[in-house]
Amino acid sequence: MATEESTNQGRHYSQYVPSRQLLTFTVNGNTTVKAQATLPIGAIFRGITLDTPAAIGGTPSSCNFRCGTADTGQQVTADVDAKAQGHISTTVVAALDKVGGFSAADTTLFAQVTTAGGTSSTGTIYAFVDYDAPVR
Repeated sequence: MATEESTNQGRHYSQYVPSRQLLTFTVNGNTTVKAQATLPIGAIFRGITLDTPAAIGGTPSSCNFRCGTADTGQQVTADVDAKAQGHISTTVVAALDKVGGFSAADTTLFAQVTTAGGTSSTGTIYAFVDYDAPVR
C-alpha cells in the first residue's frame, strides 16, 4: 500500500511553481519606457496581463506595449494600447513555443511602452509576466 508521501510525489512528477514578475512603466511625455523580466531555464510561459490603474493623462494617441526576446522585438506579444484605465489582455504571438521555448537557458524578455501623440502624457502601466518555474 502506498504511503501518502509516495502518492503525492507521484502526482508531482514534473513540479512547477506558478510565478509572476511585475514590470512598472512610468509614462512621462512621449517617450519609450523599457523593462526586463528573466524567465528561468525550463520555464513554461503563461502570458502577460497589463494593468493601468488610471487612464494615462495628457490625452496621448497611444501607449503601445510590446514584449520580445530581443530589444524592441515582438516575439512574445504584439503591440497593444494600454492608455485606458483597466485590466488589459495581451495576445501571445502564434509562433512562440510557450512550453519548449525557454528550455535551453534563462531567457530575458524585453518589454516596452511607447507613448505617442497628445501633450504632457503621465501615468503608470504595470505588466504582470506569468509563468511556471520548474522546481530544482
